Amino acid sequence: MDAITCTQDLDYFTSKRIATEKACGSWLDLIACNWTATKVGAQICSDLRGDPSGESAIETLKACFGTKSPNTLLKRASSLKRFFKWHSGHCRERDVHVEPIPLVEEDVWKYFHYLRADRVAEGRGYTTPGSFLETVRFTKFTVGLKGSEDVLESGRLIGFAAPERREKRPTRQAPPMEVEHLRRLHDILASDANLTNRLGAGTFLVCIYARARWSDIRFIHHVEIEAKRNGCFVIYTTEHKTSQVGLRREQYLPLVVPWDGVVHMDWLKIYFELYKQAGLNISNVPLGPLLPAPKIGGGFGARPLSTPEASAWLKLLLRGTTNSERFLVELVRTLGYGS
Repeated sequence: MDAITCTQDLDYFTSKRIATEKACGSWLDLIACNWTATKVGAQICSDLRGDPSGESAIETLKACFGTKSPNTLLKRASSLKRFFKWHSGHCRERDVHVEPIPLVEEDVWKYFHYLRADRVAEGRGYTTPGSFLETVRFTKFTVGLKGSEDVLESGRLIGFAAPERREKRPTRQAPPMEVEHLRRLHDILASDANLTNRLGAGTFLVCIYARARWSDIRFIHHVEIEAKRNGCFVIYTTEHKTSQVGLRREQYLPLVVPWDGVVHMDWLKIYFELYKQAGLNISNVPLGPLLPAPKIGGGFGARPLSTPEASAWLKLLLRGTTNSERFLVELVRTLGYGS
């Protein structure tokens, strides 16, 4: 109850579709700033004339973005919005009225100096110029933003971004999990009084032994179980971080969980029994999320447990152990034996 948020219970693909449409709406607002500044602008104008509801325009944008994740679309839109905001203020100061797009190399050069001054004042934002260049590259190949080539080929802009990124201090990484933490999760799986906590601990162990990200188990197609010593539990998914690249989108990623763990118990057998007791069916095809979000009143919903929710839950389960407050579930692929 302390980890799970009260949010709309939507299945993975419905939630992803809504998030993509929201992101496309943000991009529609940006492109509407100047319809002639992008190659796709004329087509979107035509779509809006034929369908004022905007559905056709959103479909055009979704096609332009292909398999890009909603998070990527929102991140790039946010980067461009920040430039738009700066450009608007810069134009007011000069009492001129010029649209922020198509991009002008001179404007971006001045924007980078603004970012540097902001970074010096705030002590953060070392990677912002480099991220903006990545956004420009993104817009060039998705919506055909005009002026992007001049920015991407500018030696002074590229040279400005590189030293800024180099000045950034090393990222403070989450500590690796140790055997102490795995034993705690095994103990919870074996004997905790709460069935949901036991199931959660077992799912964390599955991710750790499979070297999987939490996002890798948000939608599972099917599983295979070889129930014997030296056997394994194999999870097949297409919804993983590298699934957007070429043929990887058309192939399953097998996540292999060894039958033996760091304790002398048949822990996977216990996990499957708990899975059944919880009213979940490990044999379903497609299976959906390996661990759906628990409901406050009992049972499980349709949506996958989010990474922030899983991180909060893991920290609560490991409370009192070494470095338990600093663990991040999305880094679970580096934990356990591989650390």
